[in-house]
Amino acid sequence: MDKRNKELLETNPGNIDANVWRELTIHILVMEDARLTSQIPTPIDAMLTKDIPGSKASSPTDTS
Repeated sequence: MDKRNKELLETNPGNIDANVWRELTIHILVMEDARLTSQIPTPIDAMLTKDIPGSKASSPTDTS
């Protein structure tokens, strides 16, 4: 983002030209995509991939 657009954003957020909105949108989308595709496991990933004792995933020979 160039200096002029950054100053506009900081001083008068109601008067931002279309290029600034475009750059901000692209930045947000890129950052969100990077977050979603990162290889850093989150706590929910750990819970979903945890081997639960007694589950069919941990004992494939269990017939019950």
